[in-house]
Amino acid sequence: MLGGVVIFQLSFIASALASIGLRFSEEPAYAIFKRWNARRTGNLTFHFKTESKNGFLIYQDDKGQCQYIYLSMADGQLRLRLKMGNCEETQTLHIGNKLNDGRWHKVTVQRDSAITSLTVDNLSNSTIYNGEVKNLIVKSDLIVGGIPWSTPLNDLSFPPIFYESNHYGFNGCISSITYSVNGRPTREAYLNHTKGTKLGCSDPCSKTGKCKNGAVCLYTSTGARCDCKGTRFEGTNCSEETSSIRLNGSGYVEFSARQEAGDVDPNEDDFGFHLKTSYDHGVIFTLLSHPNYLLIEMVDGKLKVKLYLGQEGPVVLVDERKVNDGRWHWVEFYRRLDVFTLKIDHNKISAKEKVSSMPFKPKIVYVAGGPRNVLKKSESKQNYTGYLQEFYFGKKKIFDSIVPTITDRRFAKIGTVIDGSITSEESSGSGCLLIGDDEDEECPTTDNSKGNVSKAELTSTTMQPTTELVPESVPTGVAVQKSLPQVVPFWVISAIVVVAAIAISVTLFFLYRWNSRYSGSFKPESSSSSCMNSPKHGAFVINPRIQVTVHDDRM
Repeated sequence: MLGGVVIFQLSFIASALASIGLRFSEEPAYAIFKRWNARRTGNLTFHFKTESKNGFLIYQDDKGQCQYIYLSMADGQLRLRLKMGNCEETQTLHIGNKLNDGRWHKVTVQRDSAITSLTVDNLSNSTIYNGEVKNLIVKSDLIVGGIPWSTPLNDLSFPPIFYESNHYGFNGCISSITYSVNGRPTREAYLNHTKGTKLGCSDPCSKTGKCKNGAVCLYTSTGARCDCKGTRFEGTNCSEETSSIRLNGSGYVEFSARQEAGDVDPNEDDFGFHLKTSYDHGVIFTLLSHPNYLLIEMVDGKLKVKLYLGQEGPVVLVDERKVNDGRWHWVEFYRRLDVFTLKIDHNKISAKEKVSSMPFKPKIVYVAGGPRNVLKKSESKQNYTGYLQEFYFGKKKIFDSIVPTITDRRFAKIGTVIDGSITSEESSGSGCLLIGDDEDEECPTTDNSKGNVSKAELTSTTMQPTTELVPESVPTGVAVQKSLPQVVPFWVISAIVVVAAIAISVTLFFLYRWNSRYSGSFKPESSSSSCMNSPKHGAFVINPRIQVTVHDDRM
C-alpha cells in the first residue's frame, strides 16, 4: 500500500517537473522522458526559450538501426532531421528565424503517415516521404537537451548526434512536453530521470486554465496571450462568445474591401468561420475582383470551393464530409501561390493547380449569399440559411462591424440578417429555430402582447437589449425559402419604372388626339369671329336670319 502511494507521488512529481519546466545549464545536461511512439500518426508539443544560436533539443531513434527524429537549433532556426521507412533519404526542415531571442516559443511536430509537419509559433512547414513504407519506428526513450555520456555509439541511429550534443548542448529552458498517438487524448510526457537540470523556468503558458475553450497560448515579449481563433470565443482568456448572425435565406452581408486591398497579398487568401445549419444548399462566402472570384458554398450538405484566376476553368475543392448536421463546424481556407487548402474541424484537403499570375485583390466581399451576378456563379443558386459566427477575412473579424448594429460604413446588410446572439433554441436542444426547422415538432412561439416568451426564452450573450428583433411569424421547414420576401434587384425596379413611364406617355398622347378630334377642348378660343368666315369653314356654317322689330313707345 505504502509502495503504491510512493510510486503515485513520484509519478505526480515527474509530470509536474515536465509542465513547470527544466533549465539546462550544466554540461552535460539532459532529461529522459518516456518514448513518443508516433509510428503512423501523433503530435508532440513543447515550449522552449534560449539565447544560443545552436543547441540540442529532442532526439529519438530505433536503437542503432537507421530511423530517427532529431530536433535542434541551427543558426537561430529550428531544424528537423528525419529518417523513416526504408531509410532511403534524410528529410530536413528549417523554420523560424532568430528564435534565440530569449523568449518562449511553442513547437509542434505532427506525424500523419507520409507527411511530417513542423510548427513553431504561427509558422508551419512540412515534408512528404515518397517511399512505400510510411512508418517511423522508435525504440529509445525521448531524449531532451543532450545525450548522456554513457550512451554507446552503436545504440545511436545517427552517431554524429553524440558530437553535436557534447559541443552544442542545449542552454535554456524547456517545458510543457506533451504528446498524443493515433488520435488518443494528449497527455504530459513522463519524466524518467534527469541530470544537470534545475527548476526555475517560469513558463507563463503553463498556468492551468489561462486560456479557456480550447484556445492556444502564445508567447509575446511581455509574457503570453491567448489565441482565440477558431474557438467561437474572444477576450483575454477566450471566455466571451464572439459575434454571430442568423440567416433565413432572404438576406446577405456586403463589404467593400477596396481599402483592405492594399494590405492583401495578391498571391495569398486566408479566411475562416464557424457555421451551423441543417440545410443542404447555399452560398456562404464570395470574393469578387472582376473577372476573378473566390466562392465557397454548400452543395448537398458538402462544402465546395471554387477559385477562378484567369485560367481556363476554375479550381474546385470539394470535401466529402457533410456539415449540415445542425452542429458547429470550424472552416478554414487559405491559398499560398498555387497551393489551395480547405480545412474543416482541423482536417484538411489540399490541391495544387497551375493558375494565372494575375494579381487578385478583392474589391467586394459577400457573406451568406449575394446578388444575381454572384449566385449565377454558384451551383446552389441561393443564399445561405443557418448560423455564421467568428468570420475572419484575413485579420479582420467581419461580424464585429455589423452586430448588433452597423459601425462601419463599408458594410451593408441586405434583406433579413439577424443578430445571432438572440436565440430561440430550447435548453433541451430541440433544434427549433425561428428561421425554420426541418423537424416535425412545433417550434416555440413568442407572446409579444405580454413581452414574454413561451416555451423558450430569448437570450443574448451580452445580456443587453438589441435593436434588431426576430420576425414575429416565420414559417418553418422547406417552405421558408418560398414564403419569405426576396430582395428585388435594382435593374428590375428600373425596368418597371421605364415601362410605366412609356405607358403613361402613350395614354396621354391618345387622350390628346381624341379630344382634338371630337371635342376640340384642347384648342384655344379665337379672339375674332373672322375665322368663322374662312373658306374651310364655309361649307358648314349657316348664317342665322335676324328679324328686327321696331317698337314704338308712343303706342
